Amino acid sequence: MLAKQNRLTKAEYNEVFKRAKVTNSSSFLVRRANVTGRIAFSVVIPKKVYPLSTDRNELRRSIYDSIGKRMPKYKVDCIFIAKPEIKAKKKEEIDSEVSKLLENVLVEVNSKIS
Repeated sequence: MLAKQNRLTKAEYNEVFKRAKVTNSSSFLVRRANVTGRIAFSVVIPKKVYPLSTDRNELRRSIYDSIGKRMPKYKVDCIFIAKPEIKAKKKEEIDSEVSKLLENVLVEVNSKIS
C-alpha cells in the first residue's frame, strides 16, 4: 500500500486535474502535474467500471501497491483513472501496465528537468 503522505488530498486532486497533462494506455488515463512539490498519487476507479465498492477498493489497493513498489525519484503528482477495459485484465497485466506508465511519466519529467 502507498503511504498516506504519497497520496493526493481532495484539494490537491482538483488542482492536479485542472493543470495536468494526459497520457493514455489501454486500461488507464493518467493525468500528471507537479502541484504539490512532492511525490503524490491518486487512483480513481469509476462506478461504471466496477459497480461494487469492494471490487473498486481491491483494484485500487493493488494499483497503489504497484505504484509503491516502483516509487519514482522525481517530484510528480499523478492521477490514474481506470477505463472499462481494465475488467478483462489480470493483476499481473495491470501491474506491468502501471510500471510502463510510471516509466513514461518519469521519462517526461526527467526530460523537463534536464
